[in-house]
Amino acid sequence: MTRIQVEAALLYLDYHRAAVTDTNQVIQDCVLKVDLINKLMALNKIDRQSSRG
Repeated sequence: MTRIQVEAALLYLDYHRAAVTDTNQVIQDCVLKVDLINKLMALNKIDRQSSRG
């Protein structure tokens, strides 16, 4: 996934979660959000390493 896709997915989950009332769905959304945040952190690390040369 690209950075833009990850950020868009995170924004969607934030918006979508407000409408969700099912506890299981909220938990699944939170797990997905953690995974997306980890992907974003990995992309940031790659960017920092590539900018150093």
